[in-house]
Amino acid sequence: MHYDAIVQVHYPMSPPYDADAQLHYHVYQDIAGHRSSFGRFTAAVTWTHTLDRVVRSDTARGPSLVERVFCHEAKMRDCDYGTITVRGRLAASNTFRHSSVPFYYEPTLGGADINNYDTLRGFADYRFRGADDWLTQAEYGHPIWGPLGFVLFYDVGQVALSLDKLHQDFGVGATVTVASRVVLRGYLAFGGGEGIGSAVRLTGVPVPR
Repeated sequence: MHYDAIVQVHYPMSPPYDADAQLHYHVYQDIAGHRSSFGRFTAAVTWTHTLDRVVRSDTARGPSLVERVFCHEAKMRDCDYGTITVRGRLAASNTFRHSSVPFYYEPTLGGADINNYDTLRGFADYRFRGADDWLTQAEYGHPIWGPLGFVLFYDVGQVALSLDKLHQDFGVGATVTVASRVVLRGYLAFGGGEGIGSAVRLTGVPVPR
């Protein structure tokens, strides 16, 4: 049996949200002996900030090189300098008397997890596994042309609730967006110490705006 208590906090009151947090406490009950019963607290936090400004284009001063790259021509020039997104994820498990967390319920880091969520992109899928883990990701994204965009990212995490022997990577990626949703993403990741991580994945994650 699986029981789940959920708290969700977001800002502002209506979407699109600049900040969103989801907190869960799960109880997994082994009804065939309780040896695999355990509890788990999980938290997922996302903060998004769009770098933009509006400048007049009907002035004697011509647009700068930066404005030519990032601004859309109109009477009022809309300048889109991209979007910064920071994500954090935490899982902390607790066992009961004479029980343990089954390995198939342990969260994983490396590549994408079982829910197709990108974790440490510089490592193979499911590379690290443990009862507890945390992950922090920072991304900068900007559209290139039409539905195509690019992403710069940095990932750091650990399969323990500590700051020892951190696993980290950085890299560049590309996205394809249709109707405000990323439908395809790919990346090259470096710095993990185990070669170049790469993947192309289908997804349905809403685009932060």
